Amino acid sequence: MHRDNPPAASRVVQTWARLAMVVIFLCFGSTPAPADAITVTVESATVIVNDMFPVPISVSDVTNLTSFQFDLAFNPTIVMALAVNEGSDFVDAATASLGFTLFTPGVIDNTAGVISLVADFMVGLLGPGLAPGGVLATIDFQALMPGVSPLTVSNAFLTENDQVLSAGNQDFVVQNGQVLVPEPSTMALLCVGLAALGTRYGVWRRLALDRECGCDAVRTEES
Repeated sequence: MHRDNPPAASRVVQTWARLAMVVIFLCFGSTPAPADAITVTVESATVIVNDMFPVPISVSDVTNLTSFQFDLAFNPTIVMALAVNEGSDFVDAATASLGFTLFTPGVIDNTAGVISLVADFMVGLLGPGLAPGGVLATIDFQALMPGVSPLTVSNAFLTENDQVLSAGNQDFVVQNGQVLVPEPSTMALLCVGLAALGTRYGVWRRLALDRECGCDAVRTEES
């Protein structure tokens, strides 16, 4: 069963986010990326079927980040998006500068496999925005079946030092992630292999300790 946002709510979210980004572009325009490459990273995960798990989307090497927006594509046959949560680091940065945030979780479409217009904006700041980085948002997924689902960011924008940066213009770097859901037999073999490796390491470690304390010599004399 797909968990999509209601159509009416979806239209409101899309309109609000688009208007906000238009205002930012009109006020500040687009500029080249700073010397230190800002990076937006989508974490990868390895899970099993039916697992529910979070995927953080984070940013690094920023000095005064005050807003962001992105879409995220995934394989809807492998995973299902459940919810989009505001990043605590972004909220904490706004609170520290006596401001607040306006967060939109975007629109989840588990049929097309896309989450559109995830966005957050800091308002009323008396100090800097987010620095030097942190979690922008966390997306909750559930694994549906074995396979690999790419997690691909698009339409990504950041407002850094009152300058709007676009991933499409290569103003910053995006590192996409993936979700790996192994076949049950593969996971079982992996667990067996790790257990065998642990046992082998224990035996090797015991032999090494015996040699260090001279226990081998004692056993030889006794026999």
